[in-house]
Amino acid sequence: MKRPYPAILHTDDGTGYGVTIPDLPGCFTSGDSLDEALAAVQEAVEACLFDADEAPQASPATDVLGMAEAEGGLLAFVEVDLSFLDRNLG
Repeated sequence: MKRPYPAILHTDDGTGYGVTIPDLPGCFTSGDSLDEALAAVQEAVEACLFDADEAPQASPATDVLGMAEAEGGLLAFVEVDLSFLDRNLG
């Protein structure tokens, strides 16, 4: 099961990129390039939801844009494969 989640993208003047998933407290990843940072999102989500039985619902974009971590960042949506949660139930 795949679900789109809002993500906040930040950069340090193009030398590094960070991605925060506000619906998953503490879920952050980074990379030297934007592609590298986005490619690491799945692994970060799996780590954040390691012991979870289910994933939280995604927040509306308007709610995310009002969050403190959105300041100075760019809103994007990332598709996350949540099928790993099925293994947690077994």
